[in-house]
Amino acid sequence: RLLPPNRPLYGRSPPGTYYFNDFECPNEYLNDCVANITFSEECLSGNLEYILECFDVQTSSQLIQSPLNFTLLQENQETASFSCVFTGYPQPQISWTFTSPANPNNSQPIVSGDQYNIVTIVEDMNYTSTLNISNVMFSNTGAYSCICMNGGPVPAVGVGNLTVLVRPTLTLTSSLRTINETESTSLSCQVEGSYPGLRVTWLKDSSPVIPNSRITLSGLDPILDINTGLYNTNSTLNIDNAAVADSGTYSCFTPNIPPFNPILDSLAEEIVIIVQVRNECVIQAPDGQLSPCVQGYCIDGDNSYFCQCFDDYTGTNCDQQVTTTEPPRFVTEPADQRLLLDGRATFSCIVTGQPQPRISWFKNGDEIPSEISPNLIILDVQPSDRGVYSCSATNSEGSIQSRGALLLIQNVAQYISVVTFSSNSTRRRRQELPPPLEMALAEARIQFI
Repeated sequence: RLLPPNRPLYGRSPPGTYYFNDFECPNEYLNDCVANITFSEECLSGNLEYILECFDVQTSSQLIQSPLNFTLLQENQETASFSCVFTGYPQPQISWTFTSPANPNNSQPIVSGDQYNIVTIVEDMNYTSTLNISNVMFSNTGAYSCICMNGGPVPAVGVGNLTVLVRPTLTLTSSLRTINETESTSLSCQVEGSYPGLRVTWLKDSSPVIPNSRITLSGLDPILDINTGLYNTNSTLNIDNAAVADSGTYSCFTPNIPPFNPILDSLAEEIVIIVQVRNECVIQAPDGQLSPCVQGYCIDGDNSYFCQCFDDYTGTNCDQQVTTTEPPRFVTEPADQRLLLDGRATFSCIVTGQPQPRISWFKNGDEIPSEISPNLIILDVQPSDRGVYSCSATNSEGSIQSRGALLLIQNVAQYISVVTFSSNSTRRRRQELPPPLEMALAEARIQFI
């Protein structure tokens, strides 16, 4: 076909031979034109013309830059941006798909809308497609593929992975927190999160719990909930036939997750379990029966009675011989109390140890006669009851002294003084004189020098 003079050739022409003069190759096809023009000179009607032979040239699409991987927290409501860069001719068609880890053989096409926004930019034969996912959620976790096709035999594909974490939650509960010897209790620890490695560890007083015939552990490993895609751990610690030594602080703990540190921290909750050293009995057993304290005697407690065991015996009724020994240890120490006049004060001194420790109570450093119960109760509190109360616990393995607990009476003027003697000998003296105690609450302890 003969082209009219001075007519430039625009766009891509079908394969064939063309005659033209003053041809200028459009810039967008410069590379193709220069690479595929063959020239021959012929003189037609006195004009110099060129013969252009056009070929349909195609370059398969190629991936220049693949999307990055992201790990994000759902609670932060962040945006994940995946970008692919391709090259190829003619201009390729780019699409995105999503593949869920729950259904890896079924990829779903993605279109702009709702959470998704797709933007494509063309520059110098490079095609950049960006997929933005706003307010990422756990359900967005999966593989995102950008697929580039321009008629070639094999499409170019780039894949980026998005991991959306749900911060795990941990709940620790207990059926009973205060029990008597030989009784049972259980602790339940529930953990839920998006990471499959949320394995539970149980601790007692910061040391791993070692199962035995009385203490059992179950449900330590997480289980995938197919409905939510989250991992649940339901672990239980059972204590049967409780012993005094079982008292302590129990913790349910999930370790820090190394792949996502510091995105996800470790979790822990704790509960204090008290196994009461003394158990209830009766001073006078019914029908003239003997006291249930086989190797001990009954003591009047707080609206109840308990067995005080002889050395080398323990148990609910002091009927078990001690086979292991351990020094006394406080589970609960006396705490400060601030009461109204005629109120009721209760100081607690709960201890563990083998043999069973003996408790003594002190007021202002002086032992209170006949008070050996773990609970010191003062009814109808009067000004004369003010002071510092403490307890001690002693067995064959040692002795411990609690911190002092202050008993104050509200709306009553309170006085205390520190008396210092200049002699070289050490003397003790107690005196109730002004100035007001409120001026020295930080030093609200009677000092003896």
